[in-house]
Amino acid sequence: MGLFANHIGQFGFHTLVIAATVVYFWGILDWKNINPAIRLRLLSTLGLFVTAALMLLAIWPDLYSLPAIMSLPALLIFAAAIFWPAAIWKRSKTRIYLNLCVIASGLSWMVQMYWERRG
Repeated sequence: MGLFANHIGQFGFHTLVIAATVVYFWGILDWKNINPAIRLRLLSTLGLFVTAALMLLAIWPDLYSLPAIMSLPALLIFAAAIFWPAAIWKRSKTRIYLNLCVIASGLSWMVQMYWERRG
């Protein structure tokens, strides 16, 4: 049984984080017709959830500690972007960093699901 198995099923939290990652990138690519402020707030909320999930995965010193440490500033940036979306999302380097943090979290949870299923 995995770390979160007692609460929402064996791979429930894993699947939730991976699905949130997919929805995040779907929102970046396809939600162009939604009000930009609402769209960016939704993306920031999803990004905050997914990045915070990476921090949960790296509670113990492990393979996931390095991506989690590198993603720590993303938590603050996503939280600030919920309230001031335009000021943060207009910067292309910041946007790239945030997207990479979401990718790192999604991939980390996929690897964790693989190792729990394998073991």
